[in-house]
Amino acid sequence: MTTWRRVVGDTNDTIVATMNGVSSLAGVSSVEAHVSLNGANPATLTAVVTDSSARTVTVSLGSWITTATPGAWALEFQLTTAGNPLTIPEGTPDTIQVRAAIG
Repeated sequence: MTTWRRVVGDTNDTIVATMNGVSSLAGVSSVEAHVSLNGANPATLTAVVTDSSARTVTVSLGSWITTATPGAWALEFQLTTAGNPLTIPEGTPDTIQVRAAIG
């Protein structure tokens, strides 16, 4: 499990994640990132494969982070290859720990 730390209100923020459990991302036709706080109201974030052999995906936090509620957000990825979805990680989701800005 990986944890990223972010601050509410940041703009143009991204996360680069390695997709463990697969040998390559070649052939992935689409990828989405899903975030949810306490399992409620999941949001879909734009994500793209950045390097298929290194298995990296870049996620744009977009407008979600500008108004996110502080807390530990669960993060998972859905990769689609030949019409077949694969959710990563299979076990416990990764986390984005969001805090309020100080000033």
